[in-house]
Amino acid sequence: MASQTSTSTATPSAPEPSPYPVPNLSNLNPLITIKLDRDNYLLWQDKMLSILQSQELYDYVDPAVAPPPSELTDATSGTSRLNPLYSQWRKADHTLVTWLKSSLTDPIHATVVGLRTSREVWHSLETTFASHNSAPKLSSSVYCFSGSYSTHTATCSLTLSWCSW
Repeated sequence: MASQTSTSTATPSAPEPSPYPVPNLSNLNPLITIKLDRDNYLLWQDKMLSILQSQELYDYVDPAVAPPPSELTDATSGTSRLNPLYSQWRKADHTLVTWLKSSLTDPIHATVVGLRTSREVWHSLETTFASHNSAPKLSSSVYCFSGSYSTHTATCSLTLSWCSW
């Protein structure tokens, strides 16, 4: 009876995916078809929320979700070190800030200069446009048509005038 020996080669396991993957701007930029200006906040916000949620990026702007701590403290020695998860989060957040700012017109971008996190940018825009946070209203003046037709004279008259509601 021949003896059989088996050898196994250990395959290194793949690194765990980051809980904070960096968004790919080339995937996001085509999704932005409008830039935020003074008059289109609701449309812009609706589109951006859809994109943020579909790309699993909403947590970056959600005030209810805290970023990871920037430092970790060793319980036994009391020394602090940089949290690698924070570094990953920060890199992804910087990319998101760049993307958000690229979706703004220059006058609106000027209002968020100096803000460093996507949450700060998002909150500033929400605050700035809070008064615009209602559905667009139709103009209070519209054209009203009135007309008459007389069978005795076989003529038709049409009057165009402004009507207020």
